[in-house]
Amino acid sequence: VASRPRVVTTVRAQQLGAQEMRVAASNVPPRGSADRILEKIYAKEVLAQETHPKVEPIDYASPLELLLSPDGTRLYVVCQGSNEIRVLNASTFAVIKTIPVGKVPRGISLSPDGTRLFVTNSWDDTLSVIDTRSLEVVTWPVGSEPSSVVEDRAGKRLFVANRISSDIAVLDA
Repeated sequence: VASRPRVVTTVRAQQLGAQEMRVAASNVPPRGSADRILEKIYAKEVLAQETHPKVEPIDYASPLELLLSPDGTRLYVVCQGSNEIRVLNASTFAVIKTIPVGKVPRGISLSPDGTRLFVTNSWDDTLSVIDTRSLEVVTWPVGSEPSSVVEDRAGKRLFVANRISSDIAVLDA
């Protein structure tokens, strides 16, 4: 049984939102990309406090999940309370685009080649598929209360876990 991850730091940068985000590390290699991103976030927070102590944070309406693009340039944030995905520049944390998705987005994953972002929308029983280049979205119906999604390595099939219908939908990708 794996030990409980230790909390490395709590980030409260104006670009990341009003709600505290706990960043845990376990089995993360030292000096890995996650460490570099945390250092940038921490340095940006310290600088923001020193130069603009009265700046109000941006509200992210319940950030639930995060994904980093394969090349490390974008951070995808699932905002469950506002039914959207926020795409951030991973270096500056500036919002690139806010993408509306279905009701109560929950699960998120990237295609193996990184060209599509999949988001399960629990309350309207749909899957949002976002083209990571154009940031355009299409929505597909799936089972009852989808909660997780993954695409096979060949990019031919999507697997969606549906909590209420107690099944796994298998879709042609």
